[in-house]
Amino acid sequence: MKKALVSCSLLVFVLLTTQTVFGITIDLSERKMTVNDGRDDSAIVQKAITDVLAGGGGTVIFPPGVTDINTGIAVAPEYYKPVNLILKGDGGSVIRISVGSKGTAFGFGNLNQLKIANLVFTGKNVPIGNPEFIDARYVFFIGYVAVTTIQETSFFGIAVPSGGSIIQAATNLTVDNCQFEGLNAAYPDGAVIGLDCCTSHGQNATISHSTFVDYGFFGDQYYSKTPAFTANWIKAKQVYYLGSTINQRLTVEDTFFDEGAAVAINAQNIGAVILRGLKININGTAYGTGLKLDNIARARIEDTVFGYAAGPRPLGILSKSNVQMIGVTRTQGVQCPTMDAQTTINWTLSDCE
Repeated sequence: MKKALVSCSLLVFVLLTTQTVFGITIDLSERKMTVNDGRDDSAIVQKAITDVLAGGGGTVIFPPGVTDINTGIAVAPEYYKPVNLILKGDGGSVIRISVGSKGTAFGFGNLNQLKIANLVFTGKNVPIGNPEFIDARYVFFIGYVAVTTIQETSFFGIAVPSGGSIIQAATNLTVDNCQFEGLNAAYPDGAVIGLDCCTSHGQNATISHSTFVDYGFFGDQYYSKTPAFTANWIKAKQVYYLGSTINQRLTVEDTFFDEGAAVAINAQNIGAVILRGLKININGTAYGTGLKLDNIARARIEDTVFGYAAGPRPLGILSKSNVQMIGVTRTQGVQCPTMDAQTTINWTLSDCE
């Protein structure tokens, strides 16, 4: 009988510890938030996230329907105590962003792990001349977060200015099974996904099984802010200083890029760029190209197709980089890459040999 009591006590201890590890869960539908009413829900969302962080981390669930974020949400634990946070949807959970051209919808910092899953983010569905055409400077700004995962999440009809990004991240980042459709990141310096690191530590990013296109349909509505010129689908840059190293790694695989941006993948000062199983359509404007690689220590491009371009454009512009291409093909209007004298390129099974 004594042994049984000890075992029960141990079981209770294990259950309590497990609950502490996974933190708390707040469902916004239980916080008296009314979706689909067009009113700003930022204060309710901010309070729920703050409560989860104060409780040691956990999950915030967004209900089905449209949640409006018109005021920026600050996501950082007090006293610099890193915790884990999950933001996830429940059915058709839509978050509509309208924080203005200088605003950040969600600013994340001081977290161990951040996960965003099964959500839909949209902008105001307005034409290009409307004052609310620009929805935010950043939808996500992620810094001082150890690991970030964004999966099964969609972004429709959001516009940011030049220098802004839909996702701006200095974190180990994984983006998987996501849609980026009808978005505008203004030329020349906007990016749908912007990656940067300002120290020698380097931050790795992997983007996979996703789509980047210049039109978007969600439900019964057409979302597209691409009449304005988009600069980069993905822009990755490491700023390094004397004595630091370029050790950041960018991996993009099994992903489709349509011709809606001047550059599909723009990378600078990165240790390794690995591109695998991509289909890249090239914008036919004078600025259009599939890749811009500058000062890349090692780039490997394999099993990738550079597709239709509206006019003759190079599949890539390469400078000061070491590049290997394996099984690369190109179709109508796509030319072989241009490169400077400091670039080394090796071809295998490529029609540009």
